[in-house]
Amino acid sequence: MSRRRALPAIVAAGLALTLGLAACSAGGDEGGGGGDSTTGTTGEPQAGGTLTFAASQSPGCLDPQQLAQAITMTVGRQITDSLTVQDPETGEIKPWLASEWEASADGTAFTFTLIEGATFSDGAPVNAEAVKANFDGIVELGARSLLGSTYLDGLVSTEVVDPQTVTFTFDEPNAQFLQATASITLGLLSPATLALTPEERCAGDLIGSGPFVLSDYVQDESITLTKREGYDWPNALAEHTGDAYLDTVVLQLITEPAVRTGSLQSGQVQGIQDVQPVDQDLFDGGEFSLLTQANPGIVTGFVPNTQRPAMADPAVRDALQVAINRQETVDTLYNDRYLPATSVLAGTTPGYLDLTAELAYDPETAIELLDGAGWVAGADGIRVKDGEPLTLSLLGGGPESALVQQQLAAVGIDLQIRQVDAAQYVEIQSSGDYDLAGYNLTRADPDVLKAIFSTEYTNVPRLEANPLDDTLAEMSVTLDTDARNELAGQAQQTIIGEGYNIPLVEQFQVFAFSSDVQGITLEASTRLSFYDTWLEN
Repeated sequence: MSRRRALPAIVAAGLALTLGLAACSAGGDEGGGGGDSTTGTTGEPQAGGTLTFAASQSPGCLDPQQLAQAITMTVGRQITDSLTVQDPETGEIKPWLASEWEASADGTAFTFTLIEGATFSDGAPVNAEAVKANFDGIVELGARSLLGSTYLDGLVSTEVVDPQTVTFTFDEPNAQFLQATASITLGLLSPATLALTPEERCAGDLIGSGPFVLSDYVQDESITLTKREGYDWPNALAEHTGDAYLDTVVLQLITEPAVRTGSLQSGQVQGIQDVQPVDQDLFDGGEFSLLTQANPGIVTGFVPNTQRPAMADPAVRDALQVAINRQETVDTLYNDRYLPATSVLAGTTPGYLDLTAELAYDPETAIELLDGAGWVAGADGIRVKDGEPLTLSLLGGGPESALVQQQLAAVGIDLQIRQVDAAQYVEIQSSGDYDLAGYNLTRADPDVLKAIFSTEYTNVPRLEANPLDDTLAEMSVTLDTDARNELAGQAQQTIIGEGYNIPLVEQFQVFAFSSDVQGITLEASTRLSFYDTWLEN
């Protein structure tokens, strides 16, 4: 199994597409509290019924081991189980398919003891052989597994110790691996599914061990999940045991926000995602409830392509950092549920370092930086150097892009926003024909930085090898929490100080449900879980 793959540009494009373009809202609660991660319950759970939920995007691939789209991960969480689960409040790793685990003193080997009796929905046992097939298969997927390839970097062997015991051995200490075992990407699929082609799996031919089965998929229209009979191995955070309460979950794919809002108000659906700030108060109480949680990981922002002439200039990147008024962006576009970004990492991420001072709005300094670097204001107000205007093309980006465009124009930077469809986004980012790309990535571990900013991985900013690589690599192998957080802080200082990321706002998930929907929860990565959900008659 090869180590430290330098993934191709198309992989970086995929990450940006699924976690940048798809994000419709951003932010966080005061102090990084994370919001309300469950709808709670008001009575005795009742079995039966169909929950119809309006999702905001259509999946490019339904296989959670391959793609990291929000809708893919939502489906994946219902049909697959993971070895462990992460508590969204404390970050603690707790049992699921693994009842216990042990790490070697040097952090290179991890042994998991599996629970007895768990099966995939085709009847195959969830045993050590199945775990080995899944994890080895993710490594073999390589670049197709956008996140898994980083989670399992350095895996040199997967040993079946006995039918219910498996040991993973890495070539170096792996500080992030235990948290990764709680991820949906490392959720388990049946060996029969693993035998299929990646394309067949993307099309929805998936069998997992979870409480629901994927029973129907109509591309760009709907995804239907049905309750699995006989499920009895929920994770340690679940509120009940046995089968899921709901008979069916139908995910309607509705990309237009106003249509989603109207569908919930009219009762055509019972839940929606990506509730726009202007609509959130409509669902905050009474016949509806809001479910909110701040995303950990890399915040919503722009990643510069440092191979482009203007973005290769450190003064331009530095000017971008201070020419953007992040608080104005939140005040204008969002509400008091949201927060401006204060680092490349969200405040809810372990190892987060507050870099508010470095990101303070200071247009005068931006002007001085650009003047000093030879970017002279032209007759139209746009700066010019060596005959070339300071025009930057932004690929994708969220609703804040238009306001940022105005803020940058005030210091002589011409930001051109290029909104394209999913296929075009992948093609353009792969080609490198852009200056900035809209981006964010969710993970409750600072190792998320390595996936994006290390030259040995996706390397979204297209950097040459540099000292940041060493900091990120050392963070991955450092087992002491305090020392690891120190390295995470150093990495954040470098990324912000060098302008490798231009953060804007913290990403924030906002869902709305009718009052008859009870027991909805969000896991640590802000993905919905319908296992404990029930409908009040």
